[in-house]
Amino acid sequence: MRLDEATVLIVDDEPILREVCTFWLKQGGCSSVFTAADGLEALMIIEERKIDVLITDIHMPTMGGVELIRTIRKKNIPVQTIFFMSAYMGIKLAELGDLTATKFLEKPFTAEIMLEAVTSALAEASLGNKS
Repeated sequence: MRLDEATVLIVDDEPILREVCTFWLKQGGCSSVFTAADGLEALMIIEERKIDVLITDIHMPTMGGVELIRTIRKKNIPVQTIFFMSAYMGIKLAELGDLTATKFLEKPFTAEIMLEAVTSALAEASLGNKS
């Protein structure tokens, strides 16, 4: 799947980060971008429409990214996942291994890094659909 065919959901409690990531994705050719301020809002969006790539922060009020992904996996909703991570978070990547995240983006990151992660996640999803 190409970026211009994908639907991406950005989940973060920082409005400016959601806005910047949306801008970068649209500049990169993605025409369908949704945003949510926390995991509960994201879950409502995911249950209403097909999301190809989910980009989520880990720590958010109400429902964080880890709980969001666990809920999505329990419901067997297929979506490629990319986590935002801060260097000072104190979470080890091994703790997130069972969540089958595609990529981890350490904040701060550039548009190029984010677009590469999304493109890579879409390619991995396409490979998985062919088997």
